[in-house]
Amino acid sequence: MEGLFAVVAIVVAVVVSAVVKQSKKTDQIWAQVGERLGLRFTNANLMRPRNLQGKRGDYSIRVDTVTRGGGKNSRRYTRYRIGYPTLGLGLHIQREGAFTGIAKAFGAQDVEVGDESFDAKALIKAGDPDRVIAFLTPARTARIERAISRYHDVSITDSSITVERRGTESSADTLVATVRDLCEVADVLMDTTVPEMKLEPVSEIKEEVEKPVPSMEALLAAATPIPKPEPPPLPPEIPTQREEVALPPVEPEPVEEPEPAPVEEPEVEPVADEQPPLDDPAAICDELFRSNRMSNEVTAVFDERFDGRRVRWSGKLVRVEHTNTDLVFGSGEASKARVELHEVADDFGSKLVHAAVRLPREVGDALEGRRGEVVSFAGRLVKCDPFMRLLYVADGELTDG
Repeated sequence: MEGLFAVVAIVVAVVVSAVVKQSKKTDQIWAQVGERLGLRFTNANLMRPRNLQGKRGDYSIRVDTVTRGGGKNSRRYTRYRIGYPTLGLGLHIQREGAFTGIAKAFGAQDVEVGDESFDAKALIKAGDPDRVIAFLTPARTARIERAISRYHDVSITDSSITVERRGTESSADTLVATVRDLCEVADVLMDTTVPEMKLEPVSEIKEEVEKPVPSMEALLAAATPIPKPEPPPLPPEIPTQREEVALPPVEPEPVEEPEPAPVEEPEVEPVADEQPPLDDPAAICDELFRSNRMSNEVTAVFDERFDGRRVRWSGKLVRVEHTNTDLVFGSGEASKARVELHEVADDFGSKLVHAAVRLPREVGDALEGRRGEVVSFAGRLVKCDPFMRLLYVADGELTDG
């Protein structure tokens, strides 16, 4: 019997050791992902699961684990959540499934936007269906459809995107790619335009004024004149007598004029020629993203070497969006093109680098039918988002005719 207990104890010790070893390895992977994405890592204890959390602009990002069910039926999931400012639409989107079909048969709400492929995959609930249909533009539905096709358990609401995947994720590549992918979905949802302000006609504004405001001249004319007080009499003048003293004339001494000093003409330094535009996007992308730099290091390299430089690049057009305001480019009616530049590889796998190019509105309209094609453009680098691997190009123009 003692031998049996010894065997059981050894087996338990081996299992516990393996579990602890795997847990430490997972902690290391999550910590490395936190450094790559600029998120804070907290390891697990009895009160909380391991988690990654942080901010990206207006987004709050959290990755943790959650257990569903109990006893033998309990399962652990890795949960990703991207929070953003509320859309105010009463929106809730999830993937269609067997149970959603039953729910719809009993009268559950399902808003349809008119896109057969999207409507077949997405179950949409809305507080205001008309506003939600107007909000779900083709660009947004295409991006959401890709997300709900990729993730089985996904929920998109007014204020967050949540995805749950079975098991504790131990692949750094999957963690990084999932967080970035969901942030791109949030970018598409939040890329709203500012509506134009409606101004009242001048004639209507004048009618609201009940009485004309009297002019200053009229006010002064109507006022009762105030008598001015008589000034006191001046004291009598006291005569003064001044004796004039004659002074002898003074002969001016001759002044010798100094010879003018020779003027040295300043040396004019030759003006350095403007730096030529950068024409190799692959080299820039590799320099910034292939070397496994952390986010703050990527930003420092960009600011030192590439900020403000002109570029002449080509890449595959992913999408075009119209905007009146942008967090990077500022306000003003324009188009923003998303262009795939280059694919780089690092320890976490391969990843795509994109450019966000600000273009005139009419140029964006002309690009609508060219998605998936290679386009050439020129512009000026103004920002690098290391988290999303996105290079922002202002003053953009097409150069491929």
